[in-house]
Amino acid sequence: MFDVTALKNNLLVDVVLTLVALHSSEIYSFELRKRPVYDQQDLYHALSGDDYTYRNLTESDPVSAAVQRIRRWTIGGQFYLVLVVVVLLVAVASGFVVDSPETAAVISKVADVVSILALLIPIVRQYGD
Repeated sequence: MFDVTALKNNLLVDVVLTLVALHSSEIYSFELRKRPVYDQQDLYHALSGDDYTYRNLTESDPVSAAVQRIRRWTIGGQFYLVLVVVVLLVAVASGFVVDSPETAAVISKVADVVSILALLIPIVRQYGD
């Protein structure tokens, strides 16, 4: 659980987006509803339940919609792993069938790209699921 009440507005968006990207679903903010009088009546333990709101920011409609849009375009770790393995197998298998040096060069480049993408599997596995 994260409380972002004390953050300045210019940092709030950055922190909330980072926490959402890391799949945190409990990001809270405290809001005083009553007019402050700047004495002991404003202290948390002196407030009644109607004097303040402590809400989960990830449950708001705009944040929920944004999270859904982000996750719609994010591939998961398992899908990424399967995609890399399939492309690599196709590249290797077609290398045995092809006689043309130009086609072999293209297949070699595809295999290079897939090898580089395979290096990202631990990152996608950690943050993509």
